[in-house]
Amino acid sequence: MASAPDRLTAAQARAARALLGWPQAKVAQAAGLPVETVERVEALGAAGADPDAAHRMMRALEAAGVVFLDENAGGGVGARLREGREPKTIDVEDLNASNDE
Repeated sequence: MASAPDRLTAAQARAARALLGWPQAKVAQAAGLPVETVERVEALGAAGADPDAAHRMMRALEAAGVVFLDENAGGGVGARLREGREPKTIDVEDLNASNDE
């Protein structure tokens, strides 16, 4: 079984939200954070944002069904859905910044 990473990367934060099909506002609500903090974590990861906020965000995404993979999980850091969860999709034509709100 892959172990969870100690720190959330920006790419993992964005990938987890995309897997769930959640806008940033829903992540913020689930984690009890302002949207601006979610934006910062998605841009900078835990290393460039408040570590406590990144941890809260990570726990909220995990509670929604995301599993975070560390760099030793084979293939590098990543995110996937817990078994049994179906990913939400956004059509390629609709993949743009407007989906972030």
